[in-house]
Amino acid sequence: MGGGAALLGTPLYAGITATAVFAPAETTPSAIGACAQIQNPVLMFTGSQDCITPTANHAGPMFAALDSVCKTHVDITGGNHCYFGDYNFNCNFGETTTGCSPGISREQQHEKVFALLLPWLRFYLYDQADQWAVFQEKLCTTEGLVVTQDCPTATAAPSPATPITLRLSPNPALRELLVQTSGQLEATPSGFTAIDSAGRSCELSFQALSEGWMLDVSALPPGFYHLRMRSKKGEIRAGFIKN
Repeated sequence: MGGGAALLGTPLYAGITATAVFAPAETTPSAIGACAQIQNPVLMFTGSQDCITPTANHAGPMFAALDSVCKTHVDITGGNHCYFGDYNFNCNFGETTTGCSPGISREQQHEKVFALLLPWLRFYLYDQADQWAVFQEKLCTTEGLVVTQDCPTATAAPSPATPITLRLSPNPALRELLVQTSGQLEATPSGFTAIDSAGRSCELSFQALSEGWMLDVSALPPGFYHLRMRSKKGEIRAGFIKN
């Protein structure tokens, strides 16, 4: 559940620059639902022989739901679920019982992952601009990959800068939720809406403060919510948990 949990948690912390996951699994609350709130870059790896978290039921819907400024899905031909990590008897035994077997070795799967992951991390975490070209070159030349990429221009380096995001505190919240932004807004917010995992929405009352906006969430049932802050320039989204 590590990959799904990483995606579930990404909208909850504005300090996350980029997110990379391996064979993510759907979670409760829904990681698929949370992906609609993710705007930072995402790199997602899956294996074509993964019978524990088949792409069609897990990573596929997550990738489609992502609102990321630049997202890349790499499906490794012959790769399986357990080979993304080191040897683990319980994982290997569980995957064997599903009837799937890997088409490549663990070492081969790791080699393909690191060939892509390392330049991607260097670009987004260390601002090494030349590593974007390395990442793209590896996507094209590494054998046994099925790649789906949605970036402004796949062959040109996107800006590593993170768009304006929301900072929510406390998170989880009980009665009130303070909303702050990571940068200067072009327009004053006109409203805030909380949407639960079933898609039901609730308009929240709020008070403008010098440090942000204080929302009244006391009437919301406990659970995970998507928060949408609206203005004439559009909307900004984030996730929070109501206790």
